Amino acid sequence: MKLTLDKLKGLLLAGIIIVMATCQAFGGNNAAQASWDKANRLYAQKQYDSAQAYFLQVAKARPGVAEVHYNIANTYYRMNKIGPAVLHYEKALHLKPGYKEAQENLIVTQNRIPNHIVSAPDIFFVRWWHSLTAAGLADLWASLALVTFIVAVLVVLVNALRKGKKPIPAQVPAILVCAWLVMLLLGWVAGNNAAHSGIAVVMQNDVPLMGAAYKGKSQVYLPEGTTVKVAAINGDIAEVTLPDGRKGAVDAAMIRSIDNL
Repeated sequence: MKLTLDKLKGLLLAGIIIVMATCQAFGGNNAAQASWDKANRLYAQKQYDSAQAYFLQVAKARPGVAEVHYNIANTYYRMNKIGPAVLHYEKALHLKPGYKEAQENLIVTQNRIPNHIVSAPDIFFVRWWHSLTAAGLADLWASLALVTFIVAVLVVLVNALRKGKKPIPAQVPAILVCAWLVMLLLGWVAGNNAAHSGIAVVMQNDVPLMGAAYKGKSQVYLPEGTTVKVAAINGDIAEVTLPDGRKGAVDAAMIRSIDNL
């Protein structure tokens, strides 16, 4: 591969710009940190409504942080608001699958739901895929893909500049490119999951579950805090799947998606 000095400068400049943009995106936020500290102090003082207001400020400044939604859920639970508590625990688990504390608190909260609908656990490889493509990992995969790309470019540059010397084996940049493509794929799926999870929570008691034709008297009434998977929304009607696999339709105004948090 023949590289001119101008091409080399262009590649290095592009790399510097990407790194600077990434550093800026992940930069600290002093105001959010102050709100986080204040919220935790208020929570420790059992001022749950005030603590929640500050946690919500942090969530707005730092979207996509599982720990923030976990703490918001805790404040709702302490104020006996089951639906919103489940909503934010689900958001925390969507961002960070395997989040032990959020999973445990979600179970405790769901145990307070009358006629709670129990879901069957996912099989191993489904849980494994979900853990790799969790919404909260989108930035991590993007950063790793960026680093891998820069390393691959550096390897190519080194080989181009090592005139007459033993080059780095061709398999190395090939492996780096494959890893870069895999990380891009995982990052894309994780980013898509962050924007379109399809997870929603019933926010009122005794919400009727209608049949597919949206007609007839409902035989099932969903309690507040029931988690559903939204397949589609047609006007004011949401087509949903219950945790036990049953399907039907509900009034879209009666549920709230974790995608909107």
